[in-house]
Amino acid sequence: MSGIFRINRYPYQRRLFRWQQMGVLYVLATCLMAFLARQTAALSSHTSHAPSSSRPTCRSLVGRTDDSRQRRSRLVQMMRVRGGAEGDSDFDAEDDFGDSLVEADFESDNSVQSKLLDLLKAFDRTPPITKGYLLTSAFLTGGAYFLTAKKVFPRELMYDWKKVLQGQIWRLMTGFFYIGDFGLSYLMTAQFIWTYMANLEKLNYKHPEQFAILLLFGMACLTLAYPLLNAMDPTWALVPEMLGHNLSSFIVYVWSRTHEGQDVNIMDLFQLRAEYLPWFFVMQTWLLEGQAPTFDLLGIAFGWLYHWLKSRHWLKSPPPLKDLFRQPVLKRQYEKYEKEFE
Repeated sequence: MSGIFRINRYPYQRRLFRWQQMGVLYVLATCLMAFLARQTAALSSHTSHAPSSSRPTCRSLVGRTDDSRQRRSRLVQMMRVRGGAEGDSDFDAEDDFGDSLVEADFESDNSVQSKLLDLLKAFDRTPPITKGYLLTSAFLTGGAYFLTAKKVFPRELMYDWKKVLQGQIWRLMTGFFYIGDFGLSYLMTAQFIWTYMANLEKLNYKHPEQFAILLLFGMACLTLAYPLLNAMDPTWALVPEMLGHNLSSFIVYVWSRTHEGQDVNIMDLFQLRAEYLPWFFVMQTWLLEGQAPTFDLLGIAFGWLYHWLKSRHWLKSPPPLKDLFRQPVLKRQYEKYEKEFE
């Protein structure tokens, strides 16, 4: 967000800055109006006591309203007891309130534990490639944050074409595990990648080698793109530090073409066609972050190239890769997703 509010020196930059401000205000106003519409629909459905079955979000909002009313009633009881009313009934009310408070605390603890258990179960059902990618990224990013003084992703693992030519081949792979420094933004990006990458891998449960080809194709294109683009025009000075961001844009584009025509729920505020989802993130990068969406556009370009080649059946898995995924250990990992697509 700091890029949005910086002061630009040149007139055209100031005009662009004003357009970005207008765009941000428009997006925020749209989200606010959609949220208010959701709240109004939830309250109206609650007063009519007949929530629609096609609006599960309204039922969840009504549930939250009931919980808040129960909490307010408990608070009123507590205030009455502390007010010093006379009679034995006061002690009964206090005892009832104490029991209900203990039960509420116990239920909240159970709800947190149940959510953590559900999260662990969901991650346990994550396909192996996606799970390995997220665990490796979390290990490297979290280890750098907690064990190093700079608390940033190690520069020795970043992609650098010149260092690769000097023999540091691991940079071709490790650079893709950087999706941001450890923090809330990192967790949100990891959840974003988890959603779309896992779905694509599950869709290829019969032929998981095709998903491996998808990732290898995207990684190969992105690692070659940066030195070639910088060689074509050195003034661009593209720094390949956000390969994980590039890869996520590539995956989202392939996902959007796979689910073309379906509606996507954006933060429970509005619906968007799946094929427009990558361009929504492009506008988000430009308007909300104030940055040129170069990383997003690179991922989209190579995602389009992959989809075009795959539609013509020009991308085929080599026999050694097929044999790898036919091993009993990996085969059992993918067989459990068959029930989800029956």
